[in-house]
Amino acid sequence: MKRIRNENINTKEYWGNVHKSGQMVEGDDWLKNSVITNHIIDDSRVLEIGCGIGWLLSRIATEKPYCKLVGIEFTDSAIEKLKQDRRIEAIRADITQDNFLPNGQESFDYVICSEVLEHLEDPAKLVKEIFRLLVRGGMAIITAPYRDRVPSLEHIWEFDIADIKNMMDGCFSQCWVYPWASGSSVYEVADGCGRILYPPGELNVIWGIGVK
Repeated sequence: MKRIRNENINTKEYWGNVHKSGQMVEGDDWLKNSVITNHIIDDSRVLEIGCGIGWLLSRIATEKPYCKLVGIEFTDSAIEKLKQDRRIEAIRADITQDNFLPNGQESFDYVICSEVLEHLEDPAKLVKEIFRLLVRGGMAIITAPYRDRVPSLEHIWEFDIADIKNMMDGCFSQCWVYPWASGSSVYEVADGCGRILYPPGELNVIWGIGVK
């Protein structure tokens, strides 16, 4: 695990402005969201940590209509947009804090954390919390950028496959970690965060699947 940036711009104010601006579009997340949705069994309880404005949860709600869906974000602008989809329970919480969802212990069949760990000061701490929030036999679905393949000024860590596996091995009874190519390109935005385009098919994401 390689720290690439001392300054951490991932404040509530920063992300509040990003979510409010409307600059972010689903972009390359479309295919990844499809694969994640295919892992979900209908009529399950699903939590997404750092769900943004709810692209993935909305897709799951459409394709798996009997799921109970909960999304966590920490900005008012994201929560307002999440609440527009009545199929999603929106919870405002700071995932960097201990017990950020204290009443949710062992209550979810799936916990999804997609493109979040690279923004946090202590990503291993969140992996442990994901484990806590799952029912026995529940599944964690974690994704993160692969090495330096998705540059952004928002990222303070770069991960290799072994980094994600080491974090998950410390918690989960079984886990599978592997690189993946999204098959499309990262969207560009005008806010100077540093996202760039990369060639289709290039390895750019690490997937971690863990079973409690």
